[in-house]
Amino acid sequence: MFLPVAEAALLFGTRAGVLWPALSVPALWFFERQTSHELGEPYDLGHLLGPLGLQVLAGVVVARLAWSRCEG
Repeated sequence: MFLPVAEAALLFGTRAGVLWPALSVPALWFFERQTSHELGEPYDLGHLLGPLGLQVLAGVVVARLAWSRCEG
């Protein structure tokens, strides 16, 4: 799930690196819901927000590195 974020950040910059992870929210929500249902555990929002935050961080870092290389 990190590869599309890195690709968007490389092609379109920081804005895409931050916004593209929002597209993974439905998949993360679905998989967490299925897993919590199968295991009989309560739904944990941290399993959605953790990967989302890491994707945003990776998108910003990749975009900043790519664009700083182009400027210099």
